[in-house]
Amino acid sequence: MVFVVNVIAVSAGTTASCFPVAAATPVPAPAPASAPIPAPLPPPTRPPMRAPAAAPPPIFTTLLFVWLLPLAKKPPVVMGVIFPLISTAVSLSVS
Repeated sequence: MVFVVNVIAVSAGTTASCFPVAAATPVPAPAPASAPIPAPLPPPTRPPMRAPAAAPPPIFTTLLFVWLLPLAKKPPVVMGVIFPLISTAVSLSVS
């Protein structure tokens, strides 16, 4: 059995490690790859059609800021006011 000493020196010249390492056995080369399968059809004479243009962004995102602009310049609108409870006397007369 043959031992090879693995010595690694750092920049200062000191040894970083010194462990016995067995000699590596040679690994055989892999078998050559087989030829690729031929294509069933020849390539087209014309390139395929171009992709259509991308869809424009939705218009809602554009109009969202335009729709809110008029509201920013006007005072707030009061939609309803609740008054305190007022009782009203009603009399019915039959004629």
